[in-house]
Amino acid sequence: MNLSATLARHLNAQKEEKDRDPARLYVTDMGKCPRMVAYRIQQTEVDPVAEQSRINKTIMFDLAERIEVNLADALRAEGNLLGYQDGISLLPHENWGGRLDIVAMYKGSPRIIEVKTIHPNAFNHDIDYPQHHMQAAVYDIYYDWAGTQHDNPIVVYFDRGGQNTSVEQDCGYSRGEIEAQMVLLENARTTALAGELPPQMPKVLKLRSYAKQVMLEPSHQCTYCDYAMTCKPDMSKSVWAERPDNKSPFAAKKKANPEKLAAFAREMALEVLS
Repeated sequence: MNLSATLARHLNAQKEEKDRDPARLYVTDMGKCPRMVAYRIQQTEVDPVAEQSRINKTIMFDLAERIEVNLADALRAEGNLLGYQDGISLLPHENWGGRLDIVAMYKGSPRIIEVKTIHPNAFNHDIDYPQHHMQAAVYDIYYDWAGTQHDNPIVVYFDRGGQNTSVEQDCGYSRGEIEAQMVLLENARTTALAGELPPQMPKVLKLRSYAKQVMLEPSHQCTYCDYAMTCKPDMSKSVWAERPDNKSPFAAKKKANPEKLAAFAREMALEVLS
C-alpha cells in the first residue's frame, strides 16, 4: 500500500455508480475502433491491468477533470462561460449519450471547447488525435445554438505534467463526415448485438525514422486497446519504402502495395501544401 493507492481509493469512493445500458453509444466513441466498441457492447472481459496502473489511471483522470473545472471557473469569472457539462440530444440517432465540456465566448464568438489532457512527451510530436476533433464536431452540430452565430469548435490540449504550453486546434469535420462515423458505430452496435464482430482495424502507413521510412504498422489504437488479448491483432510492422536521407526520393520495397503507397504519398503532399 502506498499514498497513491490511498488517494485513488478516496477518489473512487467519491464517484457515483451509474447503471449504464451496455448497448448505448457515446460521443467519446467517435473515432474509436468499431470492433473495440462492439466488445464493450457485448460486455467482453477487458484485459487484466496491474493494480498500480489502475491506481495511476484514477489519479490521471482526476487531474484531467480538475483542469477542465478550473478552466470553466476561469471563463465564468470573466463572464464568458455559456455552458458546462451540458447533456445534449443526438436525435434522430437513438440510444446515444454525451456531455460537452465547455461552451464559451472565445475570441469574439461562441464556440464549443473540448478539453483534453495529454502526457508531456506528446508535445514533442505532432498532436494528432482525430477522435477528439470528431467529438467536438458532434457537440457543435447537435448543440442547441438557437440560431446564434458561432465559430468552429476547438480542442485544447493541456499538459497534465504542467511542463508545456497548451495547444489549441480548430475542428474541421463536416456534418457529412460526422454522420458517416456515427452510422459506422451504429452498424457496429447492430453487429455486436447479433453476436458478431466488425473487422479488425486495418494497418496504416506512417512516416518513421525521421521521415526516411514509410512503415506499415498497426493502428495506434491497437497498442492500448482494452481487449487486445481477446482480439489478438497482428502487431508486426514492415518497411514499404525507404530513402538514405531526407533529400533523396523513396525507393519502394517489393512487399509494398503500389496503389496504397501512391495514395499515402498524395495524402502527404496535400498535407504539406495545405
